[in-house]
Amino acid sequence: RNEAFNKARTAFEKLAREYPQSPVVGSAALERAQVMALQGDKGGAINSLAAFANDPLAKSPVAPLAAVHLATLLREQNQPAEAAKVLAAARQKYEGPLAADRDRADWGHLLRFHHGVALAEAEKFADARGLFDRVYAEAKGQPIRADAALRAGQVRLADARKQLQQGAKLAVEAGKDGGKQAEADKVTQAGRTAVYELANELVNRNRELRDQFK
Repeated sequence: RNEAFNKARTAFEKLAREYPQSPVVGSAALERAQVMALQGDKGGAINSLAAFANDPLAKSPVAPLAAVHLATLLREQNQPAEAAKVLAAARQKYEGPLAADRDRADWGHLLRFHHGVALAEAEKFADARGLFDRVYAEAKGQPIRADAALRAGQVRLADARKQLQQGAKLAVEAGKDGGKQAEADKVTQAGRTAVYELANELVNRNRELRDQFK
C-alpha cells in the first residue's frame, strides 16, 4: 500500500514540476497532500494545503476544497480555532465566486458546514449553530442538510448543558442570598427552555427531512 502511495505522490509531484501552467496543477497538489496525510505525514500535508492560501494555488478551482481538508487536519491536531480561521478566510474569498458557479455552488454549503464544525469544537456554539441553521435552510435536497440538522441540535444541546451547569454552580454559590438565587434560577430555566425548544425543533426537522427524502 505504501508503495502505491509513493508512486502516486511522485506522479503528482512530477506533474507540478513538468507542467506548472497546467490547469490540473491545483488538483494534483490537493491529491498529493491527501496522499501525504494517508501516509501519516500530517505536518507535510498541512504545509502543502496551507500553500493554497497564496497564488498561484489560491486561484485553483479546488482551492476551497483544500481549505476544507486543511481545516479537517487541523481539527485532528486539536486546533479547532485555527481551523475556524482557515475556513473564515476561505469563505470570505470564495463564497461569492462559488455562488456564481453552477458546477461548484454546493461547495459553499460545504465550507459553511465545516466552519460550523470547527467553531463547535472551539465551543463557539452560537456561531456554529448559525452556520448549521443556514446550511439546513439553503441546502434543500442535499444530504448535507441532514448533517447540518444533526450538528445544529448537538451544539444547541451543548449550549443548554452549559447553561444548566452554570445555573447549578450559581445556585450553590448563592447560598441563602435571595437575589443571587433568583439569578441562578433564571439561568437554569433558560437552559431548560433551550432543551424543550430543541426537542420541538428536532421533531419538526425530522419530519421535514423525512418528506425530503421520500
